[in-house]
Amino acid sequence: MRPSPARSAALGVALVMFLAMLAMGPASSAGPRPARHAASPPGLPGDFDGDGEADIAIGVPTEDLGAVADAGSVNVLYGSGAGLASDANQFWNQDSSGVLDQSETGDQFGFAVAVGDFNADGFSDLAVGVPFESIGTTASAGAVAILYGSLAAGLTSDGNQFWSQDSPGVLDQSEAGDNFGSSLAVGDFNGDGFADLAVGVPGEDDHGGAVNVLYGSSAGLSSAGNQLWSQDSAGVLGTEAANDSFGFALAAGDFGQGTEDDLAAGVPYDDEVGPKNGGVVNVLYGSSAGLSDAGNQLWSQDSAGVPDQTEQGDDFGRALAVTDMGNDTHADLAVGVPKEDLGATMDAGGVNVIYGSDAGLSSTGSQFWAQGQDGILGTASTGDEFGYSLVAAEFGNAQKVTVGDLAIGAPFDDEASAIDAGVVNVIYGDTTGLRSGRNQLWSQNSPGVPGGSNAGDEFGFALGAGEFGNGPRWDLAIGVPGEDTGGADGGKANVLYGFVHGGLTTTSAQLWGQNSDGILDQSEAGDEFGSALT
Repeated sequence: MRPSPARSAALGVALVMFLAMLAMGPASSAGPRPARHAASPPGLPGDFDGDGEADIAIGVPTEDLGAVADAGSVNVLYGSGAGLASDANQFWNQDSSGVLDQSETGDQFGFAVAVGDFNADGFSDLAVGVPFESIGTTASAGAVAILYGSLAAGLTSDGNQFWSQDSPGVLDQSEAGDNFGSSLAVGDFNGDGFADLAVGVPGEDDHGGAVNVLYGSSAGLSSAGNQLWSQDSAGVLGTEAANDSFGFALAAGDFGQGTEDDLAAGVPYDDEVGPKNGGVVNVLYGSSAGLSDAGNQLWSQDSAGVPDQTEQGDDFGRALAVTDMGNDTHADLAVGVPKEDLGATMDAGGVNVIYGSDAGLSSTGSQFWAQGQDGILGTASTGDEFGYSLVAAEFGNAQKVTVGDLAIGAPFDDEASAIDAGVVNVIYGDTTGLRSGRNQLWSQNSPGVPGGSNAGDEFGFALGAGEFGNGPRWDLAIGVPGEDTGGADGGKANVLYGFVHGGLTTTSAQLWGQNSDGILDQSEAGDEFGSALT
């Protein structure tokens, strides 16, 4: 479990708190939350009912179900020609009819969410992380629930699955504090047309961390050919060490070296290049046989050609996002460095971008972005943690090209006198990659954005994207889990719609919560609706 989103020492991502959370299992509070990412499955991501409009899954991980505290849930809203609507919305948890397993105190179903068409039937499916699930008597071993999409009803419990490291055929075994399902990423790693699922297990091996990979098939996800990766895997660069948390963040896309998708795994507490918790990112490349150690890479701010340098506590790799942001036709990797110090400004945060090529990711043309630098809007301040969350998608605003853009959460940025109200920066792509021209800064104080900035809202704590309707460009979902609705930290989510020539605008902007008209369940104190988004 985890604390209220209110800014406090308990919420910090200091390693000592993360380790305490892993060791204690379900309790009254917990450590850091997973970074968010954009997935790259075949077809339109997130279209659960096949109507041509993306839908959204919103994690409510600290939802109480009756007397079961912090059992967790997921709200699903469906897209339409006019954007997201409450029509036929759904409310899923482990007590939903037909769903495997059952809700238990502290499970936190909905801690992470990801979408992909695992059985290639044309309907996206939903993976839900339940990282504090106890497997038998093994506390906080973790699990992942899979709900499959359909034409008739969108997501249904028909054929749903429940995966853990104790599932038949899955490599390794469930151990206390593994937190299997803390992070998720979807890609077609073997190029067979079925989406595959990477599952972060950051507490594995005394918190060295690992990633399990389950491959898709006509019957959905299967243990056939599944893999387990870590820095202890033969051929993988880096040295596994206690507390590294390999797999804390995950993202997938085709960086080059082939036509299959590749996997980036954040290791934000790695000391590989010297400074404690400087952080690294491992990259595994796809092949016809799935992910392989052939040509794998290890990236840090000390990698040749990567801007800036590794410093103690940077947490490079705590958030990841992938899309083609320009520069060529391959996917590119954005790496959040939320604890980056800018001069004397502590934990202001930054983002590195490493571009893909025919040979895979390369430092050629790599960039470093921060608020108040190189034309980026905003002022870097102590504790902003710019780069805490990331999502990449094509929001529009490009000139005569169609390339992806990058949204960057700084959820602990102070808006006027509202401490930790949060902001989101958007940097747009072009033929040469991201550039600062026409970049945007959004908050709940921005004209036309529903809501209003208040202390502890943490606007931008989580980010998601999808083509929800209302136009041909992708739209941005912004989690505001600290928004007070139904009590403190009930949570909300803002949606900004993308347009061909204007990029993200406030036209048709929405604010959703469990107290919105027609939405199932109701807002309650501490729900933290919006902590995770697809």
